[in-house]
Amino acid sequence: MEHCFVEEGGGAVRPNVEEDDEEREKEGERVGLQHTAFETIEAVVVGEKGLYKASMIASGGCGRSRVSFSAAMMEESSTVEVAGLLMSGGLQHVDMRTNLHHVAAGCNTVQSQRNVVGGRSTSVFRGRIRVEQSAQQTDSKQVSLGEGRGDVGWFSDDI
Repeated sequence: MEHCFVEEGGGAVRPNVEEDDEEREKEGERVGLQHTAFETIEAVVVGEKGLYKASMIASGGCGRSRVSFSAAMMEESSTVEVAGLLMSGGLQHVDMRTNLHHVAAGCNTVQSQRNVVGGRSTSVFRGRIRVEQSAQQTDSKQVSLGEGRGDVGWFSDDI
């Protein structure tokens, strides 16, 4: 199964808030900046050798937005692939949290997260890979890359 999610509510952010106090003040009064968006996505892979691919994009103009994604592999040799993109500008704060849960043996996960931050905005990525005792021979990879004021992290776990 392939799934694409786009969070795009809240309108467009104002440019140049990092350089111009007047633009920052106008951005602070923008109606969309007063809104909060919260989305939750949960996937459970129950078929043996099942495949779930997710693409998640958060680019909305809300002041605060969070996407929480969770996937559990319940049957052997299942695979979950996640591609995420956070884009924030103006005075926004965007947040993406993922939980990849290995329950069965021989499962694979690959997650690639990209964050693009501009203006005075912030973004947060919190990724978690949980491997149960029963999930031997797990292969799980997670990478997070940032542009702007973000940082770069890499996690790989072969059990």
